[in-house]
Amino acid sequence: MGPNLYRAEADMPLTRAPDPSFNPTIDGIDFAMIDDKQHRIVCHVSRETLQDRGARDGRDLDPPIDLFDVYRSEVEAVASRKYDTGSAKPVVTSDDLWR
Repeated sequence: MGPNLYRAEADMPLTRAPDPSFNPTIDGIDFAMIDDKQHRIVCHVSRETLQDRGARDGRDLDPPIDLFDVYRSEVEAVASRKYDTGSAKPVVTSDDLWR
């Protein structure tokens, strides 16, 4: 299965993992969050998604790591919601950040 595997049941919202909790990749940022059982959950947001979000504030040319830092709370909130609805490895998309 791909990165959007689904879990059988929803748990409590995810919280930010202790540092280091993110890793830049060729196509975006992998970031870790912690569930209510203290399991580390790897999430992902693409470079394109971060640039799309940044474009709304005129920041689309900023480096992805800087955009992640600016929008991290928003990205993490979306990842937590996706996890709560069953995604075992949440991937945050541009559409998610427009809602």
